[in-house]
Amino acid sequence: MIAFFVLASVAATGAVLSLMEVPVVILHERLGLSRPKATLLTIAGLVLLG
Repeated sequence: MIAFFVLASVAATGAVLSLMEVPVVILHERLGLSRPKATLLTIAGLVLLG
């Protein structure tokens, strides 16, 4: 049972990272932000929504 939850959390983390890539790329390419700043802005937006 422990292995199931560990593997499920790894899969969920990978899914979240791939979903975060889209807004980071948009902020990076369209607004000219650096990738670290775009990533922090995306994380801040997700925290506010959460």
